[in-house]
Formats: sequence, structure tokens, C-alpha cells
Amino acid sequence: MTAKNIYLLLAREISTDSNDSMNSIIKIIEKFGTSLDSKKLRQDKVDVEKTPIAVPYKYSVGSSWLFDEFIPKGSSIRLIIEFFDPNEKNLGSIQQENVLPKKVDRLSLNLNLDVFPVTYAGKYSLKGTLFLDEKKLATADYTYEVEIQWIKDDGRD
Repeated sequence: MTAKNIYLLLAREISTDSNDSMNSIIKIIEKFGTSLDSKKLRQDKVDVEKTPIAVPYKYSVGSSWLFDEFIPKGSSIRLIIEFFDPNEKNLGSIQQENVLPKKVDRLSLNLNLDVFPVTYAGKYSLKGTLFLDEKKLATADYTYEVEIQWIKDDGRD
């Protein structure tokens, strides 16, 4: 059994139509921008060298996979998504597990999230790894850019 990744991406919103299983992808995220207050981060004792900054933002991770044969009903599928900063530091991971309600030869998995992990400005990557009954089937990567506008401490309170 092999799998091929059709896409792995970040978007503002992804929904799947229950009638025809078609995906609607709204506003693909290739670049993410945020403002961060350096004084506030210091006050909160946040060290980006050790801990990523959790920026509140609603978005979706979408993936689609094509299999070379049908996967039987009742099979266990698991997708692990990992976030990496420009220095290739792992900023964390999430996973989704499903038991297939019917046999399939194509599968879309979408995750809705509300926190965007960042450390520095630059090119970030998303890595998706798909497992079938604990056997690794395929991996996929997605690159996106993060721009950070630092609000400088000017010494005034």
C-alpha cells in the first residue's frame, strides 16, 4: 500500500461538503504577518529561544491523499502535523486520528486551529506524516513565510 500527497496547506478556512466530499479552500496562507510587543514579552518573561510565541489566529491545515488501492472500512488513519521555524526548530505538533467508516482510495483531512506558533521572521515549514494502522505511508511539506513587526520599547510607559 502506498499513498501520494495531493496537497498540504494552510488556509483561512477549509470545509468539506458532506454530499460530494468536495473541499472548499478559502484564502490559502502563503505569508502570515503579526505584530509583537517586545516590552510585553519581556514582562511576561517569554524567551523565543526556548518557547514559541502562540499568536491567536483562526486557520485550517488541509491535506489530501490518494492511495494506490482501497483502504478497508474500519482501518485506522493518523495524520501528524509538525511546525518548524526558520532554524528548523520543532514548534510543536498536532495529530488527527480517524477510523474509516467506509473503504476509500482518496482521503482529505482538515484541522481547524486557533493559535499560530512563531519565533522569528522567515520561512517556516509544515510537515505532514500519514499513517495507516501505525505504518507510515507518506509525508508532505508546505513552506510559508512569517513576517513580524516588532513594537519597540521606546522607554516611555
